[in-house]
Amino acid sequence: MATRPSRYPARMRLGISLGLAVVCGLVGSACKSESTPPIYLDAEYQVRCLDCEQHATDDPAREVSRIGGELDTKITCSVSKIDGERSLNMLLDYNPGRESQRYGLRITRGQIDSAEQNDECVVRINEGQNDYEGGCTGDDPTDALPCKVTFEVEGEIISGTVYCNRIANPSNLVSYRYVVGPGTRDKPAKFEIHNCPGL
Repeated sequence: MATRPSRYPARMRLGISLGLAVVCGLVGSACKSESTPPIYLDAEYQVRCLDCEQHATDDPAREVSRIGGELDTKITCSVSKIDGERSLNMLLDYNPGRESQRYGLRITRGQIDSAEQNDECVVRINEGQNDYEGGCTGDDPTDALPCKVTFEVEGEIISGTVYCNRIANPSNLVSYRYVVGPGTRDKPAKFEIHNCPGL
């Protein structure tokens, strides 16, 4: 599955990276310094109950366009080299102080230079009091590896997709969900994250 084109042309994306550095002084906690552009995330996804035995209401569509530290949102990202391959750790955690309103997305040890994924790649999703977790694959999802992930790197931007088919709740293994693009049944969620340290 191909990644979506960026919402921003190349000139605008460069402006975002440079402009956000200037904004640092205005928003304080969201930025580190003028020479360290803040991490910025643009993501669209939804956790849905498409064929659950006891059909539950879908969770709300999540459409995030934020700098880390903004609006009760923690966004972290780092890239490191493991056995010569670049590995991505990424976290979105929206926590306004009420557990029922909390949501988040985490990708751990995603291989961004390869279509294949190793057994250390994991996708975790949080919706309120519910957590879901599943291993990654670069191929079609399976029961053992329910989340297909793809990555594309362009400069300081990592674009990617996530599609989870029956990702389980570790505390309730009969509870599972789909992670898809908002309002869809089988299209992947998409994200674009800027300025990951180590990239």
